[in-house]
Amino acid sequence: MSLFPKPYDHGQKVRTDVNKLNVSRMEVVHFPIGEPAVADEDSILSVTALEEENEQEITEFDSQPDVPRTLTIEGGQGGMDKDVVVTGKNVMGEEISETFTCDGSNTIAGEKAFMQIDKAVLPTWNTDGDDTVSIGFGAKVALPYKMDLNTVLAAYLNGVLETTAPTITTSSLHIEQNTIELDSAFNGNAVEVIMMI
Repeated sequence: MSLFPKPYDHGQKVRTDVNKLNVSRMEVVHFPIGEPAVADEDSILSVTALEEENEQEITEFDSQPDVPRTLTIEGGQGGMDKDVVVTGKNVMGEEISETFTCDGSNTIAGEKAFMQIDKAVLPTWNTDGDDTVSIGFGAKVALPYKMDLNTVLAAYLNGVLETTAPTITTSSLHIEQNTIELDSAFNGNAVEVIMMI
């Protein structure tokens, strides 16, 4: 029989050797993220031609995020500078949206981790009829806590310790902005994180 999970934010204090000075107790946890695929530019929405006069509202996608993760958008040619707006759900099932501003044909990386994509609004073209947009998987995946500090101790890819510390983004307000990016590229193998909460 398994035990009921205990809350991590119970606020328990630990005494120090200094009179009346107590510190917060933390827990070490093991978080198996899943097996995120390699980051790309078009797994969610393949290259889509923009229209001259009308924005397009896309609600059917080629795929959904394999794990909660950030997104990328990529324009098809130089001169593109309009916004793509993506709406979906974060790891808690809450609705979120993110605005990506095209920068020619460069790949633009997002900062919010999406568990689900519900809608993407594509702009009109602003150079010519060859303007396109695609949406893909980003290189950051979600952490399951709202964090003030980077408390990640170690990360593993396919059971191998990452010798270079991962890049951690934190937010105490928005869970979708708490993410981890490994030094190694995701490749469809298991990712595990050891962290303190």
